Amino acid sequence: MLDLKLKYRVMVRLSDHSGSYQRGILMGEIMEKLCGVSAQEFVLMSSSSRAKLKWNLLLNRFK
Repeated sequence: MLDLKLKYRVMVRLSDHSGSYQRGILMGEIMEKLCGVSAQEFVLMSSSSRAKLKWNLLLNRFK
């Protein structure tokens, strides 16, 4: 039997007053800590729950 494990791999672009880093990747444990859920839990969430989590992360975390 094939045992698959889902993992995060999220491309990011980081910017500040000095410039931008175009090709950052957030993976694994870092994304799990940032989101509060594993990749497996994330894909099992409803579409509205995933959207809420993403908007909360983007709008509240980096004020």
